[in-house]
Amino acid sequence: MNILEIIKDRLSGPVLGQLSSAIGLSEDTTKSAAGAVVPALLSSFSTLASTGGGARRLIGAIDQFSPGSAGPPMGGGADALIQRGTGVAQSLLGSEAVSSIVGSLTRNFGIAPQGAGKLLGFLTPTVLGSIASQFSGKPLTPRSLTSFFSDQKRAISRALPAGFPGAESPVRTAPSKVAEYSGRPPSRPRWMVPTLVGLAALVGFLLYSRSKPSGPGSPEPTRTDASRIADEFNDSVGSLTGTLNGVRDGATAEAALPRIEEMKGRLESLQAAAAKLPESARARFDETARSSLEGLREESRRVSAIPDAGEKLKPVLDDLMSRLGVPAGGAPADVK
Repeated sequence: MNILEIIKDRLSGPVLGQLSSAIGLSEDTTKSAAGAVVPALLSSFSTLASTGGGARRLIGAIDQFSPGSAGPPMGGGADALIQRGTGVAQSLLGSEAVSSIVGSLTRNFGIAPQGAGKLLGFLTPTVLGSIASQFSGKPLTPRSLTSFFSDQKRAISRALPAGFPGAESPVRTAPSKVAEYSGRPPSRPRWMVPTLVGLAALVGFLLYSRSKPSGPGSPEPTRTDASRIADEFNDSVGSLTGTLNGVRDGATAEAALPRIEEMKGRLESLQAAAAKLPESARARFDETARSSLEGLREESRRVSAIPDAGEKLKPVLDDLMSRLGVPAGGAPADVK
């Protein structure tokens, strides 16, 4: 079983035409670009599944897009799927990884950022639904998901063009695939030298900064401390988003409420910890939090609008979003 071939089959015929129309590209360009995005997404999901928290977040998203037919989940049309898939991609991967994939599409295929974002939004649920189809009648657990990606690792790596997140090296044979997909020769990596120079300067600055003696007063928290709080916050946001993904009616809302309350307390505790960080570290946390909350905010609005489910969950979700929607240490804001 090759998951790439399964997804390729799903993106043929009328589905490819619908996708091309939605993002405003020719079918040939859409097919070629999808051939690069799909392994990039699979590679990113594989990395996410390598940690316990990441695997649970990914399982929540996979459950949301379990397909009931041979094609991708198209309920509500392509535009609705793109909007929802964009939120899920942001929640699972974060804005930096999403921007990296979009930028790679722009550089390698000449697709405008808006069209590249739509393509990613469409393909995210398609990939997740295809993964879900492989677990039909089987338990989907962090261990089984890790095993799945281990089996697919070689195929994903070979299909991933250089220049996309997860590619091993820019000098591998994959650039020829980009040329084959796009119908034009691969561009020379002219960005490499200035990028390496910039990275060298950054490393030198960081080493110099770490070697400077600390001033009087309380010691600056280590980068590890600040990163740990941010990582735990992002994992918790993803876990809660995955829980909300499974809410469809009053019964599922009732079942999800204890978990939502638990994660609400966890997120508020992490935000309180972040409020004690120095100003520079706190600003970095706030920036990270804003990005990770986009998908959670969208899911909260969706759930709140469901009859019966909204009545049970909207108060707790509104309270949570009012607290998380302000900088660490700030007063809760009103949720519109």
